[in-house]
Amino acid sequence: MKFALVAAAAVALACDHSSATSTPMLAPSVDTADHSVRFEAKPGCTMGAVCMATIRLETKGEFHVNDAFPYKFKGVENAGVELLGSDAAKKNDFSKSAGDLTLESKTVATLAVRFKLTQKQGTVSGTYKYAVCNEANCFPKEAPLSLAVSAK
Repeated sequence: MKFALVAAAAVALACDHSSATSTPMLAPSVDTADHSVRFEAKPGCTMGAVCMATIRLETKGEFHVNDAFPYKFKGVENAGVELLGSDAAKKNDFSKSAGDLTLESKTVATLAVRFKLTQKQGTVSGTYKYAVCNEANCFPKEAPLSLAVSAK
């Protein structure tokens, strides 16, 4: 009986541990063999003013950005930060259709994210949906991103 309880506890701990480690970690960047994504704040942000951050997608090797893909960053509410998307009803959304995307070249696309700090420090986070392509196929991607921001 004791062995069964110990075994059940070990299985429960193993399940809890594996589910915790499978949750994607939020980071300000992604780097793979075919592309990189960097989430960076523009310097000089002051509390209460409109501040800017950019999500920069850069492809590598034979890959290029997909100019037809509906790029989108879906932000989440975080203490100290107010997201300022173009549509007041969807202020956490930044997208190609809203005019937030700039295709800088065949291999580089940037997405502008506007926000306002309501506290001295905060975090801008959410999920970025994008695609990279080679000559044969396009590959839709999602990246959970998080960026620590602070007022000067």
